[in-house]
Amino acid sequence: MATIWALAYSYARKQFQSQPSTPPLPASTLQQQTHHQTVHTPITLHLNQAQAQGNIQEKGKESADIEFLDPVLGLLHEYIADVGKRDSGTYFQVSTDFRGVVRKAACLDFDLRAIRDAVPWLEVRAQIIFNDASNQRMHVIEGIWQDGDAMEVFHPGETKSLIVATYLSGEGFSTYEYVKLESPRERKLKLMTTRINVRLIGKYMSKVRFNQFWCFKLSYEELKPTIQRITREEFEGTPSANSPI
Repeated sequence: MATIWALAYSYARKQFQSQPSTPPLPASTLQQQTHHQTVHTPITLHLNQAQAQGNIQEKGKESADIEFLDPVLGLLHEYIADVGKRDSGTYFQVSTDFRGVVRKAACLDFDLRAIRDAVPWLEVRAQIIFNDASNQRMHVIEGIWQDGDAMEVFHPGETKSLIVATYLSGEGFSTYEYVKLESPRERKLKLMTTRINVRLIGKYMSKVRFNQFWCFKLSYEELKPTIQRITREEFEGTPSANSPI
């Protein structure tokens, strides 16, 4: 029995030795394979990161290039209001229980219409031209809003009031003009009837997005000052003897 096992072991050993052996890989080859395997993934990752960064920048550029629609400022009311005068020289609307000197002011209410995809806010300034019966004009470079500033910021749906002129019994009408770092300037108007051109200029991000004017007649009738809308032609033209202005 031992002889049989010895013969079988000898035969198996000869068969194993007779098979060709696979030579070992050189060390340089192993290093190259290892190098290629380790650097392949970071290179791919680097390219993916660069592509993602480019996509983000492109999306940011598209957002910055969004073009909002132009805004619309609407005239709501023109009216005469009771006002008081602060020590700073600015006017404010008062109620019937106000104990100071009550003046009258010609006021205009405007609102920024809520329009889808329009600019989200608007910085608005007013320019005013007074034109009397002989077409003698007086220019107001910057009008004053009710809060006392030359510039008013509108948001959709908000209403703001502009004071275009004041009236004091016994003195007549006066302009109401913004002067930087000084009290408001007031110049007396010679006549009791004058025409007014009010232009609003609105900017969004330093770019003009709104520019429109309205015309009015300012007069003293039935012992009280009044203001009413007129056409551009009525503002520009010389009133005739039968003209209401």
